[in-house]
Amino acid sequence: MGWSWVNLILGIWTFFSPFILSFSSVRSALWNDVILGIIIVIISVIALGTAEPGVSWWNAAAGVWLIISPFVLFFFQLSATAVWNNVVVGILIVIFSLVRVFAAGPTGKAST
Repeated sequence: MGWSWVNLILGIWTFFSPFILSFSSVRSALWNDVILGIIIVIISVIALGTAEPGVSWWNAAAGVWLIISPFVLFFFQLSATAVWNNVVVGILIVIFSLVRVFAAGPTGKAST
């Protein structure tokens, strides 16, 4: 399984996590995760369609936002579940995105 597939699955999880983990009542966390989930899925689909690893930098940036968003949007005080979910999933997205970028090697072509 390629790294972009993993990020695609994590993007789908990000989209549905407010409903599955019951933090959809925290509006800032809900909309952050729904919108970011869509963005991560779109970037992952684009990454699956190209051998160029550079697009994965966008997913890495989305992962960083997912990590810091509970603190920037101030929902860290409202839902510990949302915070832990966003931080853990964000870290995973950053890791898998960077693995894809750096696995490209000197040719600049990555496996999806």
